[in-house]
Amino acid sequence: TNDPEKTAELVGFENDPSEETTVTVPATVSDSEDDYSVVSIGGNAFFEQANVTGVDFSNASNLISIGDNAFRDSGLTGTLTLPPNLTSIAWGVFMDTGLSGSLTVPQSVANIEPGAFMGTNLTELVLPETGSLVIGAYAFRDTRLSGSLAIPQSVTEIKTSAFSGTQIDALLFLGDSPPTGAKGSAFADTPDEGTVYYPAEAAANYEPGMFGAPVNGWTFVGMESFIAPSFTEHPQDRSSKEGGEVVSEAAAEGSPAPSLKWQFSQNEGANWEDIANATDTRLVLSDLEAEQNKTWYRCVASNGIQPDAFSDYAVLGVDGERPTATITPAGTGV
Repeated sequence: TNDPEKTAELVGFENDPSEETTVTVPATVSDSEDDYSVVSIGGNAFFEQANVTGVDFSNASNLISIGDNAFRDSGLTGTLTLPPNLTSIAWGVFMDTGLSGSLTVPQSVANIEPGAFMGTNLTELVLPETGSLVIGAYAFRDTRLSGSLAIPQSVTEIKTSAFSGTQIDALLFLGDSPPTGAKGSAFADTPDEGTVYYPAEAAANYEPGMFGAPVNGWTFVGMESFIAPSFTEHPQDRSSKEGGEVVSEAAAEGSPAPSLKWQFSQNEGANWEDIANATDTRLVLSDLEAEQNKTWYRCVASNGIQPDAFSDYAVLGVDGERPTATITPAGTGV
């Protein structure tokens, strides 16, 4: 604690190392006399603590910094929601953890330091549209980021190998010029083929020869506008006998043209899972089994411009049982 400022730093905890634990970061802590705002998590606070499998920042409204290696090599898994007032993510904070899924960086964050998320299982990254952000060396190296990455004007610098070793194959530069460092080795060891999208009026700042390998060999496309995806055709309920086949279709538009993936849910939309190799406008479900009856399915469209679009869900009926669920438009809480 810091008495004059009435602030506190979380430096760790004592618990049974055999029990899996979620660290809940509070807004304040108290002693017998005063309340203290929890503004930071100290360096190495949960370093190599395999039993720390989650961190809950939902009440951490005063947290502004997370120190070096704070959760490095811990047992963290699943998705991560960062606190809204965070300004600094220090060196190696979440390195080599099992964090996965999509990560949204709050607009308050000014600096993601080297190696912060290196070696995690993150698959999607949403960068803030406002503010000023520096992305440090190796920050997202060897993660599972893939597909499109939108880089807003708010990103002022991307340092060495920040995204090397990922499967990103589409870069959407939304500003009139790339961030400092983006033309160097920031995207080394990414796929040999890909696309760079940039504002058409800024073509002089996006010549392929200005970029390092392999991006300098990608296709460069000037865009008149960037538009988030939306669905023009939604899937419909389908029904078939066990062992049969159903076909459903969806279509979406956006600029650049969005990519699609299909998902299913077996608990009425509480959780969704991707359907393997289902990335076309047409979904074919074959060799249907009775346990698939009343499965929900939907399509997701993404092009790097937020937000992603979700189709209405549809319901699968097996053994001739016609689904009776009502199609609910996306965005209504389903």
